[in-house]
Amino acid sequence: MSGRREFAHTYSDDLYLRVLFRDPKLRFVFSRGFPSHNARVMNHIRSEDLMLCMIPCFVERFRLNREFQTLPRFGLRSSQVVLLCNTSQDTQIAREVGFQAEFINHNCWLDENLFQPDQSVVKDLDAILISSPLPVKRPHLAAGLERLAVVTYASYSKELRRTLSPAEYHECLSPEEVRRLVNRSKVGLCLSATEGACYACSEYLLCGLPVLSTPSEGGRDVWFTATNHRICRADPQAVAEGLKGLLESQFDAQQIRSEHINLSETFREKFRTLLARKAGERGLDRDWERIYQGFFEHKMVGPRRIEVVVGELRG
Repeated sequence: MSGRREFAHTYSDDLYLRVLFRDPKLRFVFSRGFPSHNARVMNHIRSEDLMLCMIPCFVERFRLNREFQTLPRFGLRSSQVVLLCNTSQDTQIAREVGFQAEFINHNCWLDENLFQPDQSVVKDLDAILISSPLPVKRPHLAAGLERLAVVTYASYSKELRRTLSPAEYHECLSPEEVRRLVNRSKVGLCLSATEGACYACSEYLLCGLPVLSTPSEGGRDVWFTATNHRICRADPQAVAEGLKGLLESQFDAQQIRSEHINLSETFREKFRTLLARKAGERGLDRDWERIYQGFFEHKMVGPRRIEVVVGELRG
């Protein structure tokens, strides 16, 4: 039996943690990932802190059990950690394991002002795939599609690019450049079987695009309605047929966008209610709508240098 005590995370080793609110009685600390993901700064977490942990990836019960068992290693009580889960099923499993957990899908933290329909842009692309080349993302399923744009933040291999033969291939674009490409496209592709809620899915929907998705676990289907998507089998021929069907259908871009924003606001209000309840348990009465507007940012937390995080936690 291996003596390995740690296990690899499926996301970056950068620190994703910030303080949202501070008071002598309570600090709300927002984390992308479990406490173990930010292990290097857990020694700066105080007894009055409440960690709000956004779960960015698909996790199973055994992983949740392992993460729950690590809490004492960081000096944390279970009452100091709330998991923000992407599906109702994940929320239930997390609670069964012993965590406090709330169903608040992480795509609700996308800033809708960054991704909007633009009717001035000509839709000259049939489909767009915003995806890393990781096998879990299954970009090869888009092979053979005409007028396909691929956007990635990690380089595709020459072999994979030959397989896809996209009309356009882009790396490391700004949000504005991504928005323009999405608006040039008619359909957004999501091809993974398991991952988190999939930011790309919501970027498509906020720009008014219908989504072609394979069956999936992890939370992107939370954003699907009767009129904004189609599910296809996980093989290139089925993807091509599904795309053809969507291209022949009619969709209301503003309705697709509005439905997403409405659900985002439902999750955000649930989050504000959580803050109010936890603060109330410490005898604090605050205007959480106003406070939320002050700390909201796109995706709520991005990569941060360790010295910045430590300085904030020491403050």
